[in-house]
Amino acid sequence: MFGRFVRVTSLWPDFAMLKPATFRRNNGKFDGKYVTSRKINLFPKIQDEEMQQDFVNECENSHVGDLQNDNQELDWRQGRRVVELGYLADQLKQCKNCSSPLFLHNCDEEKKCGLGSILYVVCQNCPYRNPIFTGKRHRPTENKKKGMQVWDINTKLSLAYVDAGMGPVQTVNFITALNLPTVSITTLKSREREIGKTLEEYAKWSCQKALEKEIALSKTCNVTGETTGKCVNFGLKYGDCRKCDRVDEKGDGHDCRINHQGSAKSMESELAVQMVKEIQKTGCEVSSITMDDDSTTIARLRKEVNAEIMKFSDRNHVRKKVSRDLS
Repeated sequence: MFGRFVRVTSLWPDFAMLKPATFRRNNGKFDGKYVTSRKINLFPKIQDEEMQQDFVNECENSHVGDLQNDNQELDWRQGRRVVELGYLADQLKQCKNCSSPLFLHNCDEEKKCGLGSILYVVCQNCPYRNPIFTGKRHRPTENKKKGMQVWDINTKLSLAYVDAGMGPVQTVNFITALNLPTVSITTLKSREREIGKTLEEYAKWSCQKALEKEIALSKTCNVTGETTGKCVNFGLKYGDCRKCDRVDEKGDGHDCRINHQGSAKSMESELAVQMVKEIQKTGCEVSSITMDDDSTTIARLRKEVNAEIMKFSDRNHVRKKVSRDLS
């Protein structure tokens, strides 16, 4: 369909190390300057082949030198790591080739995968390099039979910042201040999507338990229980999807959450009707609700659910109404 292109984002010497990459068209125009990935003459004004080769060698050597300096600065002895000590000790018991004990100080390379790392420990009796994992891994729910395994610590990190009410950017800044390995925001969002369905199922289970407790203490209940004060149901409405808006063709496994086609104003009343109907399916009758002074929601409830349902204003609106009448 389209060719493969490479974006020009660096200086002239880096042309010798360009690699193909996909591109995106915006309204029929290129989003920046690109060059094709096929072989082209990078030195049109230089005729001497020896000068061309010397120039390429100089660029490659300087690039390799920069990588070596970076590796020396990012040595595995520097910084802090999150390690499962028992799991690490079990792997250091013996070499996979000769069954000799391994020593951590013989590690010659580290491959970081978020907060997890793979340490390559060389055996003292044989030249075999043993990959030692600093933590356990698992396969995601949607891909249990193939693909790379996911680190448990990265999934736990996403669960932690969701539970703490933080965002991925604040989480990255937090672990960076602790001198821990940096985790990309893309990795955090991927792990957040992995645990998203589990969190929703647990929230529904928690609401069901709260509803059963409310029914046991009283014969009627609201969306928030009158007796226990616990949330007995919840609902979510989405009017758009970021992937649907920005991706031309939906890929496999796209978790689209669009479940509302009307206006944003109608979301509240539609959610109220949906939650009351779900509660009534469990055998609990809803006789009254406490809400704001919006007449649209109660009118829709009386039309679609129960014509005799009563509405009470919440504390904030009652206070405002009394203050307004007294002034």
